[in-house]
Amino acid sequence: MHEELVKDYRRMVYAVDEEATERERKAFVRKWKLRCPAVVRSLEEAGDELFTFLSFPQSQWRALRTTSALERINSEFRRRTKTQASLPSEDAVLLLLFGLLRSGNIKTRRMDGWQDMPRKAETQRKAA
Repeated sequence: MHEELVKDYRRMVYAVDEEATERERKAFVRKWKLRCPAVVRSLEEAGDELFTFLSFPQSQWRALRTTSALERINSEFRRRTKTQASLPSEDAVLLLLFGLLRSGNIKTRRMDGWQDMPRKAETQRKAA
């Protein structure tokens, strides 16, 4: 059942637009409510927070539906700190992380749809 459940989940999360996502979400709940009630309960607990990416421009959805960038940073950071017995303070941890990012030792790709992000001045005008 796991493969079928994953397939249905991906169909829901990777739907082409907001309307299709909602349609697939309802179908997922209907199909799995009796077969895997814990999964449906978890989905319902997450609620709309699981679908936060829908409130962003569609060009950014691909980047927002994945945690790849964070996983890359975490894995490199873990690799570097494995050799340390311990870091002396929280500031030392932050300096190491910032140093890795600043030096280019951790490479991240530019987020898809970055050009659709509102500029700071535009955001401030709308808030005022």
